[in-house]
Amino acid sequence: MKVTQKAAVQIDLARGAGDQGVVLEIDDDDVLELELEGGLRLWTSFHQFQLDFPGEKTATPKSRDAGPAPGTAAAGESEPQPFPVNLVAGGASRGVGGALLRAVRVLDVDLPEQTALGVAALLEKQLRPGPGLFRWSSGNTFELTPVSPKKLTTEKPLLIFIHGTASSSSGSFGELWEPAQRAVKDELFAFYGEHIYALEHRTLTESPVQNALQLLEKLPPNARLHLVSHSRGGLVGELVCLGQRVCSPEFDPLAPEVLARYFPDAPTDADADAADTNTPSPGTADDLSRGRRAERQALTDLAEQLKKKQPRVERFVRVACPARGTTLASGRLDRWLSTMVNVLALAGLKGNPAYALVMDFVLAVAKQRTDPRTLPGLEAQMPESPLVKLLNREDFTLAADLTVIAGDAEATDLWGRMKLLLPDLFYGEDHDLIVNTRAMYGGAARSKAPRYFMDQGSSVNHFHYFKNRNTTRRLIAGLTRPDGFEAEFSTLTDALRRAAPASLRAGLLDSPVGPPATVSATFPAPAGAPPATVSDEENSATPKILVTVAHGDLAATHNVVAVGHYRGDAIVSAESYLDQKLDGRLRERERLGLYPGKLETTAVFLKAGGTPGGAVVIGLGEVGDLTAGDLSRAFAHGLLRLAVAVLETPATSDERRPGGSRGLRFSTLLIGTGEGGLAVAVAMKAILEGVASAGAALRVAALDKKLVLEGIEFIELHEDHAIQAAQVLVSLRADRRFTGRFDLDSTVIVRPGGRRRARVEEPPGWWDRLEITRRSDAALKFVVPTRRARVDVELVPTQIALVDQSTDRSPAPGATPARRAHCSNCSCQMI
Repeated sequence: MKVTQKAAVQIDLARGAGDQGVVLEIDDDDVLELELEGGLRLWTSFHQFQLDFPGEKTATPKSRDAGPAPGTAAAGESEPQPFPVNLVAGGASRGVGGALLRAVRVLDVDLPEQTALGVAALLEKQLRPGPGLFRWSSGNTFELTPVSPKKLTTEKPLLIFIHGTASSSSGSFGELWEPAQRAVKDELFAFYGEHIYALEHRTLTESPVQNALQLLEKLPPNARLHLVSHSRGGLVGELVCLGQRVCSPEFDPLAPEVLARYFPDAPTDADADAADTNTPSPGTADDLSRGRRAERQALTDLAEQLKKKQPRVERFVRVACPARGTTLASGRLDRWLSTMVNVLALAGLKGNPAYALVMDFVLAVAKQRTDPRTLPGLEAQMPESPLVKLLNREDFTLAADLTVIAGDAEATDLWGRMKLLLPDLFYGEDHDLIVNTRAMYGGAARSKAPRYFMDQGSSVNHFHYFKNRNTTRRLIAGLTRPDGFEAEFSTLTDALRRAAPASLRAGLLDSPVGPPATVSATFPAPAGAPPATVSDEENSATPKILVTVAHGDLAATHNVVAVGHYRGDAIVSAESYLDQKLDGRLRERERLGLYPGKLETTAVFLKAGGTPGGAVVIGLGEVGDLTAGDLSRAFAHGLLRLAVAVLETPATSDERRPGGSRGLRFSTLLIGTGEGGLAVAVAMKAILEGVASAGAALRVAALDKKLVLEGIEFIELHEDHAIQAAQVLVSLRADRRFTGRFDLDSTVIVRPGGRRRARVEEPPGWWDRLEITRRSDAALKFVVPTRRARVDVELVPTQIALVDQSTDRSPAPGATPARRAHCSNCSCQMI
């Protein structure tokens, strides 16, 4: 590649050059280097520049072979036009809203018979060392040593670092060898010994799937893995975690029929929509088809390797991963790479091999106006890419561990200029200069709720996570923490995991083929985030689910009834009644040790023609630990289990719908409520979110044509609870997250067997009544009579004689407060 500067103009100087100004001769395929205020630079072709800013008149392109002297016009040509100084976005491409132009360089980039993909391959060959698995040196200098798979142990965890885009292990993690972070590095080696490795891999010309295959080929069978990833490397880690996927065969993300839908041979309508209409890209359709076929085959190979090697990911610290894609990758590639160059420069990494690689690559891309989808390593990070959609499916979970480290860069100093510019370019929300913060929380659901830490501040950016003390401390905690220890982190709820960044929501969860079957299920966004909404097009395409409230006995419904069960609880109340109506099948399952209790465990019992028509018992985990996110996830899991069971049974005449599909209506108690549980409104919202999530999973699996969720009925024995539930539905009518998916009918349906009583609703913070009685053996009996579901009893042996003596010596009414407090404390401790 040969780069020649044709012209350079400093805007401030050009303004003082007289009325005629400075005339630039620019060809359509010349590359412009635009320096903006603050020293930030963008690279783009002149052709694309005119499309980006159609509201401004620009210099007229002239022939390179012949033409007038500067400042004049050739015969038949229009006069040169002023070059824009204030760049205002317009047209189909998003610009840099109001950025002031400081300087322009016109570059002639000569790429003889080379494509951007070919240039990327040449540039990647310059990175050292080449692809492979290497052992880290424990010395004070960053060194990598090739390692043979035969020398890898299966007895101890292998700590493997996976670097990001256009980088290397040195570029992503080398800061751990700096003096300020050496203690972190030493702590890692003290914990793992010699079992610390780095995966070097190509990130532009190869997809994360190919990288994951390369890692698996180096591993012994049954390897115990602790993974640390940066940026795109997190997608490689997520793919390795698919070896621990938990799902029904029909929901397997690596099943051939699923892969065929996500990676079809021919480009889809969604691909056509994703194409940049301003960017001519001859041959793109053929390149894309070849790439999709290759990716599908690579995922098939991945499934085989995972089955063969059986890796176990015991710890996974995923740092700044575009798990739901990054908005940068969804725009034009020249803008993405321009941003990378600026960030690398601001981070002081001009001497890093990645800087030279990206700098050369951006010129080639700008010259050819390359479609990013033809570069496998970059397409994988586009929010609309098939791989991102596949990894964010809601119909499977991973038993692998996950700790997310995310970041948000604050606008201060030099980074501030970048931070203020980027929202106009791409984001419109929090980011670390490369990846949307909320996109970092995405990926597949986990069987056990993952944890996260979000760092924010002037020192936070995409390239300094392994330099900042806040994040390196969480790195150590995420790797070395004992099981169950979460002190350094917050729980990553499903609501936060699903909350796609506002700029990514459109199309992120669309069906991979054909008309967009978008997920109209919406979920509560994290604090401070705008709620996801459902478009009118989605509303019209997906029938709404009827939501009703009934007051009556379970004997009055023909529906299958959903109930919750805490771990360790007995089968009582509604469950006991259902057990009687279902011929003792619930207790049979309990005696076999197969009864639900843990979160996301479910048992389905169907009885054709019964009243009720069956039961879905949903595990709620430990008493007192249930959260709204847990309930939503558990209910979605239970409903999917019910859907599969229903599809496996013959349809009744009442269930058949026009077109051959079946309708499903079901009832549920107010699961998760009661003393010590969730508020009724919170529980109902969580249940409806679970229903929406299950519906989305059915659509993704193409089962929505076979089974249609028609209605959910909240059924309550007591009238006051039924009225309270109806009032919640009234309040939800003001929330588009629910009205877009559900038809909320607040009329209370009266059925036989209902009971009436004074309304029972304790105010928040009301204390439980505690009864303490003394037994004959001197033990104290503690009873909590105000708990609705059960009465807790605990026997505590105590030294009652000492308690009596303490009571006799209790202070007189005139004693000081300190004296009274001391005596009371002594008595409580003895009890």
